[in-house]
Amino acid sequence: MGGSGSEVVGEILNVFAGACDTRPELTKVAGSMTRPVHFIVPPNIHASLDSGSNALMVRPQLGVLTLSAILRRAGVATRVLDLAAQPQTVAQSARQIASEGTRGVGVYAISQMTSRVAELVEAVKRELPATKVVVGGP
Repeated sequence: MGGSGSEVVGEILNVFAGACDTRPELTKVAGSMTRPVHFIVPPNIHASLDSGSNALMVRPQLGVLTLSAILRRAGVATRVLDLAAQPQTVAQSARQIASEGTRGVGVYAISQMTSRVAELVEAVKRELPATKVVVGGP
């Protein structure tokens, strides 16, 4: 991705274009015209033990936060579900996204977490079969 800010926003939104969930019960949700793009960071992919204190350190994924900020600056609602910082089950995450409505879902992924990412994608698709889910990472 390159170019001006509006070009970047356009490229991000094009990834989700035409694939929004349009179930009638979701279009009645307050603010349905501004349904957010959801970003999910799977649990424990960026946590490590601090060798000095044995305390679990959570490190935010700056790429996800950057994509969210770019969209927000352009007036697009976003939600970041960081399941390491605020743990919940895969099923709870999928139900939350379904209850809020979504324009699309982006899932952060690294190769070591493929099974967890697949589980997340399957749960989202069970709740919202027409929703586009994009998986990516560094």
